[in-house]
Amino acid sequence: MRPPALPPESPNEVQLTPAQAHGALAKAKTAKHGVLYRQHHTWQLLNCDLVSCDFDGGLGYVLRETSTEPEPYYPAKAADVELTPAETEAALAAGQLLEWGNRKAAYHDYQAKHAPRPAAPTLAVNFESVRSWALRQGQAVADRRLPAFDFVLDAHNRRVFELLCYYFAGDREFVTLGEAWGFGTLSLDKGLAVLGGVGVGKTITLEAFRQNPRRPYGMVTSQKVSDVFKEDLLANDGKRALVSPAQRLYCGEGGRALCFDDVAREQPHKHQHMGNVVVPLQKVIMSRYAAVQAGRLPLWGTHLTSNNPLEPSEESIKAGMPSLIDLYTEPAIDRLYELCNIIPLSGPSRRG
Repeated sequence: MRPPALPPESPNEVQLTPAQAHGALAKAKTAKHGVLYRQHHTWQLLNCDLVSCDFDGGLGYVLRETSTEPEPYYPAKAADVELTPAETEAALAAGQLLEWGNRKAAYHDYQAKHAPRPAAPTLAVNFESVRSWALRQGQAVADRRLPAFDFVLDAHNRRVFELLCYYFAGDREFVTLGEAWGFGTLSLDKGLAVLGGVGVGKTITLEAFRQNPRRPYGMVTSQKVSDVFKEDLLANDGKRALVSPAQRLYCGEGGRALCFDDVAREQPHKHQHMGNVVVPLQKVIMSRYAAVQAGRLPLWGTHLTSNNPLEPSEESIKAGMPSLIDLYTEPAIDRLYELCNIIPLSGPSRRG
């Protein structure tokens, strides 16, 4: 398969084929035909009487003698609609924009699928090397925060941090210690879902391991994901929900490992526009699971953090905090259990 050509910088530079130009004009004629129909029907209601036709028993409109409004232009078929020069220009510009978007999507999809994978690390990756490296990375992240603070391990976060060191080292102590420390049955093959209260250090912990040499991943907030889905729904005046390269990436195309930060904090949790309803994080979870099943994404390639519990509890109900099942439905959370190890992180808030 030949790689798609780099799309032009602007939609105006796209050269439409005769078939594409014809399709763009036909689409504009169909849209205008609908407008003309509504105008003509309104004219009929205001200026005509509905009467029975003797020859077939049907109903028809007869112009009132008192009417002074001329009958508006309305061709019987969309193909007979006449477009003004401005309408023709707008229709072709819309066709260029659509073709430009299709070319960009094809180009970036190809680049994502054929991007070179990171080379295997040349240094030994074990618990000690990962722990030493992650401590430095955690402090570097803490130094960039405003105000800066010390990245420290204590009784509340030490076990989780060290458990993740075993995980990213590919050491089976992750499974053994996880069970001994009460984290349940864990798997080196799955991703990580780190859950806990506000400010306990979930985000900085996952940021500390983000560029690890064995399983690096990107990070994106759930609010950013929600905003991208909203922009796609609103694109093209809502007539057709677009799927941007960013949305494709979040849903697992290209095989990119990602950590979705602050899941359940995005607002709103679902979008509705022109009859399209979507719950972004629900779609992301279901789509990434489907990508794993199709072999396009590694099972370990999905991580997340959240303040909210997976399932409703007496404490969460009293606090008015919805569970992830409440927000994204039980089928999506069932898939999340299959994608991720559930790692609780407790303790007091570390924020000033």
